[in-house]
Amino acid sequence: MILLRAAAASLTVCGLLMPAAVVHAAPDLSGGAVDGQHPELGDPSESPSTAPAGDPSEAPSAGPSEASPADPSGEPSIEPSPMPEVGAPAAATAASGAVPAAAKKAIDATAKKFASQLGRASTPIRCGIKDGGCYRTFAKGSIHWSKATGAQPTWGAIRATWKNTKWERGRLGYPVMAQKCGLPGGGCYQTFQKGSIHWSKATGAQATWGAIRSEWKRTGWERGVLGYPTTMEKCGLAGGGCYQHFQRGSIHWSKTTGAHATWGTIRSTWQKNSWERGKYGYPTGRASVGNDGKVRQKFQGGTITTGVVSTGLPHGITADGGRQLVIAHTASRSSKTGTAELWELRDDARWHRKQTFTGARFGYRGLATASAKREGDGKTPMGQYRFPFAFGTAAKPSGTKIEYRRVDHNDQWCTRSGSRHYNRWMSAPNSNCTAKQAEVLSKYAQYRYGAVVDYNSRQQANRGSAIFVHVHGRGSTAGCVSVTAGQMQTMLSWLRPEQNPRIVIAPRAELKNQ
Repeated sequence: MILLRAAAASLTVCGLLMPAAVVHAAPDLSGGAVDGQHPELGDPSESPSTAPAGDPSEAPSAGPSEASPADPSGEPSIEPSPMPEVGAPAAATAASGAVPAAAKKAIDATAKKFASQLGRASTPIRCGIKDGGCYRTFAKGSIHWSKATGAQPTWGAIRATWKNTKWERGRLGYPVMAQKCGLPGGGCYQTFQKGSIHWSKATGAQATWGAIRSEWKRTGWERGVLGYPTTMEKCGLAGGGCYQHFQRGSIHWSKTTGAHATWGTIRSTWQKNSWERGKYGYPTGRASVGNDGKVRQKFQGGTITTGVVSTGLPHGITADGGRQLVIAHTASRSSKTGTAELWELRDDARWHRKQTFTGARFGYRGLATASAKREGDGKTPMGQYRFPFAFGTAAKPSGTKIEYRRVDHNDQWCTRSGSRHYNRWMSAPNSNCTAKQAEVLSKYAQYRYGAVVDYNSRQQANRGSAIFVHVHGRGSTAGCVSVTAGQMQTMLSWLRPEQNPRIVIAPRAELKNQ
């Protein structure tokens, strides 16, 4: 925007110096696991097994249990009895001649490697269990061997949960790896032939398998929106359905609909309507984030829609909509410098910071509320606004999807209050707003790249015009926000018009009010 200085009749562009005034560090997973380290075992299409009946409305909540679960590295909370409980046939023997050499070698090597976790052996090696497997019990755990999985140790809370699923004869099968830790919250896990057991201090050791486990993997395991499982899978719901609760949500399965996760507002609304027994029935699809910033999920009986999502945004910001937000903030209203951040609403229904631009510049007289902003006051207007289009004297940056207008010598922005063209782009001089009453965009280096901020779109007289995000000039702006040329290119290539990008401008303490 232009300022007409009283002392000198020179024009001042939005970005020109005014002489008078002038983003889950990730936890260390060394020795632990990340998403890709969970082996993909079990058929995702496989239906959950039949378990004791239970109604989600009567089941434990999705929050952590109040009990303090056993530490997986400590003594098992349930010590298995000798192997008749494991299912060893009467013909099974501890005689060394009946133990396959490969089994003995592998079990001995594993016992040596995990001596501190297992302690001393308390039984000889015994064979004759499922698939020709063998096992040996130790003071604090056991080692199971099969030709398909090798020798794997189990101990502590994870072993106790495996016992409760009937060892290798149960739903999980044999372990395929040793226990690994280093997950969020100090969690641990162990993978089995047909599932996994995950432990955390808050949730204890819980098993997952089949279609519910596949859906949990899709949401990002324990690092995702659901967190750790807090219960085992339970069945007996309407239509033979099953469910499992997690720290921040649930997964429900039925033969008709498959397994789908629910969380947050959608899950609360579904719960209030009697879960799968109510008018909505089971979920039939995944929760999806719309470009309006709302989350929707389809059910057998209809669709549940949330309001605009603001989860994850800093400083108490409430989004007006969309999936992209530039947060331009300062320390106070009088500040002339600050920070600009790029935030995006992702498919997990949370906002995430994409980029941080330090050294952003604002009006040479700081910031003003939208109602107090006046033409030529040198203040950047506070508030939340759309980005209708971008422009620049330079060629469109690579990857730019938002509308980009390449500036030529005729392009102007009218700053004459009262003109019908006030605060509008003009592609040619106009008698109603002459070049002397407008910014001739091609004359200013700051407009190498720019994005229009949709401030004063109603053209209210003397309320300010030509508010942009643009490239730095020699100092503070005359009412805009400026960043470096490289940062401006990054922002333009990031903006997606279909995601309704916006900018919020305010001192940090006032961002929540915009």
